[in-house]
Amino acid sequence: MIFISHSSRNNAKAIAVRDWLVRQGWGPLQVYLDLDSLHAGERWRQALNSIGSNCEAVIACLSDDWIRSPECLREFVQAESAGKPIFPLTIEKITLPIPSFITDIQIANISENLDQGFEKLRHGLLAARIGPQYFTWPPPDDPHRSVYRGLRALEEQDAAIFFGRDALIARGLDALRRMRTETDERALVILGASGAGKSSFLRAGLLARLRREESRFIVLPTIRPEMAALTGPLGLEASVGRGLGRRIDFASEPKTLSELFTELRAPALERLSRVTASRGETPHAEAPPTIILAIDQAEELYNPDNTESARFLDLMSGALTREADTLAIFTIRSDSYALLQTDKRLDPASHILFSLPPIPVAEFKNIIEGPAKLARPPIEIEHELTQKLTDDLDSLDALPLLAFALERLRSDVGADAKLTLSNYREHLGGIGGAIQAAFAEALGTHPDRDTLALVRRAFVPGMVRVDESGIRRRVATVAGLPAETMQLVDKLVQQRLLVRDRRVSNGELTDTVEVAHEAILRQWPPLVGWIEEERNALRARDLLISAAAEWTANAESIAWLVHRGERLAEAVRLADQIEYSKTLPENAIKYTSACVDRSNRIEAYRKARADAMDSYVRALLQTRIDTLNAESRSLRVNPRSDFSYQQKSNEEEIDTVANFLSPHGRWHPKPADQGGNTGPRGDFVDIFKFPCCGTVVLTENVAPRQFRADGCCESPELDA
Repeated sequence: MIFISHSSRNNAKAIAVRDWLVRQGWGPLQVYLDLDSLHAGERWRQALNSIGSNCEAVIACLSDDWIRSPECLREFVQAESAGKPIFPLTIEKITLPIPSFITDIQIANISENLDQGFEKLRHGLLAARIGPQYFTWPPPDDPHRSVYRGLRALEEQDAAIFFGRDALIARGLDALRRMRTETDERALVILGASGAGKSSFLRAGLLARLRREESRFIVLPTIRPEMAALTGPLGLEASVGRGLGRRIDFASEPKTLSELFTELRAPALERLSRVTASRGETPHAEAPPTIILAIDQAEELYNPDNTESARFLDLMSGALTREADTLAIFTIRSDSYALLQTDKRLDPASHILFSLPPIPVAEFKNIIEGPAKLARPPIEIEHELTQKLTDDLDSLDALPLLAFALERLRSDVGADAKLTLSNYREHLGGIGGAIQAAFAEALGTHPDRDTLALVRRAFVPGMVRVDESGIRRRVATVAGLPAETMQLVDKLVQQRLLVRDRRVSNGELTDTVEVAHEAILRQWPPLVGWIEEERNALRARDLLISAAAEWTANAESIAWLVHRGERLAEAVRLADQIEYSKTLPENAIKYTSACVDRSNRIEAYRKARADAMDSYVRALLQTRIDTLNAESRSLRVNPRSDFSYQQKSNEEEIDTVANFLSPHGRWHPKPADQGGNTGPRGDFVDIFKFPCCGTVVLTENVAPRQFRADGCCESPELDA
């Protein structure tokens, strides 16, 4: 924003200056010009605050009235003390002496030759890199900010040092402008691999520029779902609340999200109306400013740890469906897009996909040297170093490795030293050496087994997730990490390998730790090995958390208790391990217990059924013995021609059945869902597994001769 300092007696000339700036590409709301009674009370303080916090430069419209005005002189002093570039512009002939603190600055003059005066002003602004296409460096609120940000994503205030994506930024902005007025799509989904720079592209690339188009867009602070997409410090409530300048709690907020968006638009619409009126123009029917909701790292919405995702997505879906003047921008890893694509709450037809490919090799020179030129003082980089860095960038993690290497190299050799190829070889030994060097700085060059064991317990399982797409970083609570690892954790934080913060977990603000970038999980060999060893357990942990979340979301219905058998045994083992149990939410422990209880009840039921079947079969066979005995007695009384054969057959059958009634002959029913059928009593099945050899058919009319006397099945084809 440019602040125009002027006397109210010179409103017409000040308007001419503003209109000239608009013709140069500045948006109407990027030029601060208040034509009302500015210098009274609260409005005066607002003007001074604007100079201190929002504006990039001040144009002082010099005239006799300006020189006589104490308020105008105070504006000049405020701008000078805030370190703002000041551009004096003579707008009419001056008869009073110009203060010496102004004459020390080159003055443009439009009172004699309008074109020449504005051209001189234009050159002065361009020389200072002040224009609608430029961003100031360093940021006004962080004058000592480093131009090399390491593994941290660039923020909006880092737009000046974001190089290498100009063409894609233009494409992204064009897509959003079309979505605002011409298309039905409501969301731009930025896809890219881990390490492609999605977060920096969103924040320092798109949002920083959209924020300048205040007449078209209102950009809310970026949302990062983390563990609490609604109530977290970077959640939806915080984003809308910061936009409105007040605390928002959706649980008690009387206004709907749509009504809150209307409240957000009101100040911008008022300013636009005032600007239009001051220019003597008739208000036109242009669409109101579009609310931009930016969700960075949207894959976190589908993390099992995020308990607020469902409510967040419901609110987002409602806003995008009902609010024609609302757009969302998601960044998400390409390998996680299927989760977003298949989410029924977000209509895939309403998305525009925007692919963020790896940075072309030709752009790395600008990425390395561009920020160096903006540093104060500028950083000198040896040409051979730039070439060597470019040659070394051939891995998946090229961009984060380069960023970390430059940050560490600058730190190692000193802020004022030249960055050279010999520095690079001596301090880092290669592009991947920055991460190795950082670990060595924290742990020592040759850490012993005990130290490495502590590092392992710090990272795994707390800070690592494994899903079907691969290895991910996980936000861990400090309370969930072993206390004895915290000294090492603090050292890794100092080396910027880990990041400590305060975030919402299970509804409470808590201290957290996470890996600075997923590249670290792929680049330090010991950590790669530990993760591989624990891969199955990590995957089982995350599946358990997901299953518990679904069980909770479905009113803890027994139908959602899906862990059984080996899966349940693994879940119980994880819950019994202290370090894994600390990474499990309370509902996962409760879910595991419910699964165990269900398994025990089923086992007890099956045992009771088996005992009942045992009694039933014994009674059935005893009845058969009684029948055979009765037949034998009848044969003795009324002998037939085959008396001897039949008597012998009956006796053999009685012996066979008797063997089944001995203690070893216990029947085990086969469940109906595995092929069993309802037996003669209706509550038993007619296919049974005999312990010695497997399953055999038993019906109400079973003939014991189907079994040998030793209790084994005589007819294998009867096995079920």
